[in-house]
Amino acid sequence: KAALGLFFVLPPGEQKEVILSWQLPTGVVQHEAGELRYRLLVQKQSGTPAMPIRITVTVPPGSSIVGTRPFPTSVQAKTLLFDLFLGTDQEVEVAFQKGAAGEP
Repeated sequence: KAALGLFFVLPPGEQKEVILSWQLPTGVVQHEAGELRYRLLVQKQSGTPAMPIRITVTVPPGSSIVGTRPFPTSVQAKTLLFDLFLGTDQEVEVAFQKGAAGEP
């Protein structure tokens, strides 16, 4: 698990979009039954109101997407977009294979 946090002042009634981006450490993508599987658990902070979250997952070049949970909001080439509501903990899972037929 990795904890991410930040602090900023936001006047009442205003909104701010926050984008967090990072590269996965080695070993996060698991090999299972001939597939590569990435899982992300986003945990709701206790005592905070529910909020929308957007998760973008890009699989490596030369890979094909085998399945996801939940179903993504959109898929463009190798990038999946998940629009979720963080009222409770949310988990995203993406299964993919390297070197699929027809791919370089």
